[in-house]
Amino acid sequence: MKLALFSHNITKTHEKKLQKLFDKELAEVRFLYITTPTNYKPFKPDWCIESEERWRSIFPKLREFDLERAYRVDRKFNFKEYLSDFDFIFISGGNIFILTYWMRETGVDALLKKMILKDKVVYGGESAGAIYPYQDISEYAVLDDPDKAPSVVNGGLGVINFAPLPHWGVKDFQIGLEKVKVRFEKNNVKVITFADDEAIFVVDKEVEKCK
Repeated sequence: MKLALFSHNITKTHEKKLQKLFDKELAEVRFLYITTPTNYKPFKPDWCIESEERWRSIFPKLREFDLERAYRVDRKFNFKEYLSDFDFIFISGGNIFILTYWMRETGVDALLKKMILKDKVVYGGESAGAIYPYQDISEYAVLDDPDKAPSVVNGGLGVINFAPLPHWGVKDFQIGLEKVKVRFEKNNVKVITFADDEAIFVVDKEVEKCK
């Protein structure tokens, strides 16, 4: 199992860590950039465009993809076949509850979890995408509005035993982040906070936070 969880920025140290997750050069890695969490807006936010450009500069074989759009266009879309064509599946920031809803609706949650646990793919995520690997998303409602999703789905992938808290130290989010941290810790859930210049790398049972 290999995961790379980001808050916002990508440093040179992060790039070196990413290279260790693949058996090919990063320029040759097939990268799927899932933008579904941004669907709370009728247009792609500037920060998402900037994020995609950052990742494309490292992974030129990046392809953008939206679960909701694929499902609405073709209810019989073969997500399993499509996902299997990529080495690195990365989920953008945005609203975590929009993501959990469409992951469940399309069945990609179960497909992706199996691929991660069998080392068929490296999982990556930023902000909402970094939160998703934990099992219980309900506490993050302090930060994201669940009502923006068609219905509330609180289940994440459940492949890690700690709750990631990205954007730690960012003034606009800090009060909400601290509330989420307290709620998790009251339930004896391990929390790992990480700032916008930090990332968390998971390789099997080894967890490392770095700048």
